[in-house]
Amino acid sequence: MRKIISFIYPDGKEDNTHFNELGARLIAQLVLKEIRISIPDLRSYITTKKQ
Repeated sequence: MRKIISFIYPDGKEDNTHFNELGARLIAQLVLKEIRISIPDLRSYITTKKQ
């Protein structure tokens, strides 16, 4: 796991949320849900198949 360094965590922090596969998929699902709602014209381009 890589260390994230910022002014909030000056000594670094292990990020184990959206930088792992499960977290990335969950964030992507949230984004796609909002795109489906906000931009209905893009719905046909969004698939649920795992690639």
